[in-house]
Parts: sequence; structure tokens; C-alpha cells
Amino acid sequence: MICIIASNLNLEIIEKNSIRLDMLIIISFGVLLILLKYNLNQNKNTMQKSCKEIIILIIIVLNLINVMYNAKYSMEKIRVEVSRINQPDYSIVVNKYKDVLNVLKEYDKSTYRLEKNANITPNDSLCFGYNGIGYSGSAYSKSLIEFLRNMGVRHRHVHLDYNAECTKVVDMLLGIKYMIELKTEALVKEYQKIEDYQNMYFEIFKNPYYLGLGYSVGDKAINSNQQYDTNDTFYIQNDILKKLTNIDEEVYIKHRGEIIESNRDVKLENGNYVKIEFYPALIYEFEVESEENLYVYLVAKEQKKSRIFINGEEKRKCFVLGNNEMINLGKRRIGEKIRIEIALEEKELYIEEIYAYYENSETFLKHYNKLKESAIDIEEISSREFKGIISANEDNTNVMFTIPYEEGWKIEIDGEVTSYSKVLDTFIRYKSG
Repeated sequence: MICIIASNLNLEIIEKNSIRLDMLIIISFGVLLILLKYNLNQNKNTMQKSCKEIIILIIIVLNLINVMYNAKYSMEKIRVEVSRINQPDYSIVVNKYKDVLNVLKEYDKSTYRLEKNANITPNDSLCFGYNGIGYSGSAYSKSLIEFLRNMGVRHRHVHLDYNAECTKVVDMLLGIKYMIELKTEALVKEYQKIEDYQNMYFEIFKNPYYLGLGYSVGDKAINSNQQYDTNDTFYIQNDILKKLTNIDEEVYIKHRGEIIESNRDVKLENGNYVKIEFYPALIYEFEVESEENLYVYLVAKEQKKSRIFINGEEKRKCFVLGNNEMINLGKRRIGEKIRIEIALEEKELYIEEIYAYYENSETFLKHYNKLKESAIDIEEISSREFKGIISANEDNTNVMFTIPYEEGWKIEIDGEVTSYSKVLDTFIRYKSG
């Protein structure tokens, strides 16, 4: 219950009295610390010692007042937010998610990652006990956050949100084996539906390009860093994939035609588009050039709640969980006109960059098959121990696990302890053979 409440809190609304109290306490702390320092610098006597104790006592009392007031304020906010939630409906959804996850655990007992197209909490993977990408907290390393952001995963502060419209390359490389989809939303990706599972709320899809959580990679990936000077996730994904497989062919092909930009009921003010009417929107139009899967990636100046419309039909909300958004438009006819409208829900929005790319399915399969040759299915013995079998390629003796790098792991190969290092400045890598 706490998780869903936290995700729904409107953190942009801060009570003025709370700010005033915090500022008053900060100023008071400063004055008291100056007095305390002055007291300590003087010759010690009984009167000065008593003064020091009084100052320390006042600081403690102020701290307690601040903590108690903020706790009361937070609980009041929670009470208000809870009153807006339909508790019976919430319980039903939570139980249905538990049901579908339990079915998957019985259906496939191997170790894998899965994701969903709708979140109940900021940390569904922790709340429901599965391995996923989305996460909210400070435990992720800076390099991992940077890697996921580069791959098009939505990012805001310490919150990472997996978008079900992420590319097939992301799902493949990160070992996402299953997708859980609400029946009200169609999965754009060409994944295999698990027909054995029947549920009135959800559908389960299997990723046919699942690699597992480890595979051999090329030497070029070893010394690669993530210092890209572009937000173009397709360029970055092409670059990373070529380094991993040693295949110098790009999966994502840039849209070459013009993308016409316009707007409706907005005006440009201080570098941002500010709404002036009830239905303001930023508009992007272009003609399809290929029958391959089409992706559009948007990068905004900052997070501003908006909605996406494709050819007049509302698709979903956007820029709610970050300032970057991936839109998977699927396969389209050559010459088909695409009209993307980003409707403003807040006062202003500025989209800095828009990228449109087509996914070359033939080249994608080349990269997939190369990595699949040495993919490893990892068996989870416990939360801190894994095991598996791998046959490294002759030209790819570097084995990468898509487990975030940190010190303290012990890797044994055929019973012998081996050292490990970073690959892509993010994951665990050891050299075999």
C-alpha cells in the first residue's frame, strides 16, 4: 500500500508553511552554531559550559520540531492521496498481478528478466519479487544509469522506468524473456503470445530473441566507455551492438526524409512552448520510407506531463517518468503519412531532439545469432549465487554477464577462481580460455 501511495504523490506541490519552517530552522541552526563556536573558543568556566549545554539542547529541540512537523505534513499528504484511491479496485489489480507472476514462476523456473507495460509502484520488481529493469532508488551505479539512459530507458533522478516500446535490441541484450501486457493495450513487438495462459486482465508474451543473462562478446567492447556526446539512442545502440558482436553492420537506419515541425495553440516564450489555448500540441509529420519496424525517440528539455497522439488517436501519456520517450510505431506502409502530436498537459514544454529510425530485421538477426552461439542460461541458486555453462566462441573469449559490476563477486571456472573486470563500463566480464 505504501508503494502505490508514494508513486501517486504530487511532489510538485509543497506547502509554503513547510518551506518557511525549514528556512527558519536553517537560519536558527546557523546562528546557534556561530554562538556555540564562539563559546568553545572562550576560556571555559561554569557559566560558559552551561551556555554550551543550552545551545546544544535548543538544536536538539529544533531538530525534533522539524522532524515531527514534516512527519505530520507527510502523513497528511498520504491521507489525502489515499482518499482518492479506490481501495477495492487497487487490491484486485495487485492480486491479479500476483496471479500472473505466480503462473510465470511455475511455467518457467529458469533465471530471466521480465517487464510489464503498466506499473503499480515505482519498484514493482521488488514489491512483486521478479527480476526487472525498472527501479527507483539510489542503489544503481552511475554507470548503469547512464547505460540504461543511453539505451532509451526513461530516467528521472534515481528513477528508471522501462518502456514496453523499447527496441528489440534492448530486450535482447538485457535478457528480458517475458512481457506482461494489459489486454486493453496491444503489444507492438512481434513476440510470441503464451496461449496456455488465460486471464481476463493480462496476456503473457515471450521474447523469441532472448539471450539469457550472459554471452561472449567482442574485444572492442572491453575498452569501450559510455561517454557519448549525443542523445541519439539508435546511434548508441548500433555502436554498442557492433562492438559486442564484431559485426560492422547497423541495425537501425535513420529516416532520411524531412520531419515537418509545427504547433497548435502554443507560443514560444523564453525557449519553451507555452500553451495559450485548451488543446495545445507540438506536431511532427513525415512519410514512411521503409516497411521495417519504425521507432521515434523524443528528448525534451525537462520532464513535463503530456500525451501522445498518432494520426489522431491517443496512444498514451508521455514525459511523466522522464524527459526521454520511445515510441514504437511498428511496421508501416511505404508512403504512409505519420502525424505525431504531443499534447501539453502542463503549462510549457520544449522538445530538444527527435529521432526516427527503421529496424533492419535481417541485420538484427545477424547480431542476435552471433551472440546466441555463446549465450548462457544462468541458474539462480540464491540471491547471491548463480551458475551456468557456456562455450565461448574462438574469436570471442570475453564473457559478459548483464549483472551490474561491483566488487565482492567470486567467479569460478571449472572450479578455479578467476578475476573479473568491467565491460561497457557497466557489467561483469571475465576472459575464458
